[in-house]
Amino acid sequence: MSEDPMNHPAPATSPRAWPTYLRSISLIIPCGFVWLFSVIVIQPRTIAIWEHAQIEAENALAFFAIGWALFDNFRILAAASVLILLFFELKVRCWPKFREPVVFGLTVVSVFLTLLYVTWLSVCSSLAIPEQMRREGVWTPRVENGDSDK
Repeated sequence: MSEDPMNHPAPATSPRAWPTYLRSISLIIPCGFVWLFSVIVIQPRTIAIWEHAQIEAENALAFFAIGWALFDNFRILAAASVLILLFFELKVRCWPKFREPVVFGLTVVSVFLTLLYVTWLSVCSSLAIPEQMRREGVWTPRVENGDSDK
């Protein structure tokens, strides 16, 4: 009589798992430092530029709030991620087959979101600077075809 394969415990973490996680961590750690720098240094400066230019945009401020919320809850999110991966390693039998693509996909998504966030902050700063210069009278928009905004 053969044993039911569903009753066997999940195999212990294979030695092949560690290179996958280490590669992922080696990409996520620099990405995390860039994100941390952008939240601590670039985001407050961008908000200051917007306030100095007297621009009010609720959608952009909501996006900044998302950055602060992730910053405030980072430890909880990191612990939850580690616990979920640990659960998959110890309890899900088919996890070794899906480990590499899932971990690689999560790594790519985190790097992409960090780059998107830094790009968003750069665009927000770039959009506010001409408005600030126009309000201070340093720069006037170029007038095409003899039209004027006066």
